[in-house]
Amino acid sequence: MKWIKKIHSFFTKEKNREQVIILDASALKTQKAMEFIEKAPKVIMIVGTIREIDKHKKDKTLYGKNIRTIFKASREDVEGQKYLCVSDYKKYSYEDDNIIEYCRHHKNTTILTCDNGLCSKAKAFNIPYIFPEDEQINTEPISSATSVAQKQEKQQSHSYSENQSQKEVKKEYKTNSEEVFINSKGIYITPIKGCYINYVVTRENSIVNTSDYKVGDNIYVLRYHNAKKWMEVIIYDIVDKSVKLKAEMIKKHEIWCLNDIYRLRFSQDLEDKMRNFFMKGFS
Repeated sequence: MKWIKKIHSFFTKEKNREQVIILDASALKTQKAMEFIEKAPKVIMIVGTIREIDKHKKDKTLYGKNIRTIFKASREDVEGQKYLCVSDYKKYSYEDDNIIEYCRHHKNTTILTCDNGLCSKAKAFNIPYIFPEDEQINTEPISSATSVAQKQEKQQSHSYSENQSQKEVKKEYKTNSEEVFINSKGIYITPIKGCYINYVVTRENSIVNTSDYKVGDNIYVLRYHNAKKWMEVIIYDIVDKSVKLKAEMIKKHEIWCLNDIYRLRFSQDLEDKMRNFFMKGFS
């Protein structure tokens, strides 16, 4: 009976043991992640992750708010009793791999992430992870001028990847189907002040030459906002309108960090194009 009690005691302790977590940037886009961080006895941040989230600490979004909260807590924890900042893990250019490398050397660590790809990598190495999810994620700027009714309306009509900071975005450009023109000379994208713009044409999820477009193809407009360091992916269908080809917008996504690209699950070639364009904006 004694050994049964010991086994029961062991599993009870393991169940109740608070998790040491290593933070991935994508997790901070949820409020749920902050609850796990608050309960954790220790939070690990590698330098690459700190560098990644530092670019968005002034954002007027939940993401920016959470970043500021974490940075303040880390700064006040001078001796690193809870927030441990690590500089040794920078072998790989992709931060997910550096996080995996850290966990392989520290077996008691759990990854806190909202990146499906990182979760899969963690499983490959038997590394535990937490995937925090809010019931409804709101990425609009925090503003007292936005009424409760407006917020509820936006929450009902937008998914996470499409929920835009509409009030702020409309100040920067007009959103309509005339941003992309198609004529006999090719595809023309309306330039936007302060943005780098590129586009890709796909057919059945494969990239095709931009001059070989036809009805039914998709146009992926990549618009990088240089001032605030974020990118939009705007997807258009090429349709036939009265013997004239026209681009109709069907989706829009916000890209604030590399993990956002991989979360959308595009083809490998398309992911590579987006990643290269996004990284070019930081250079």
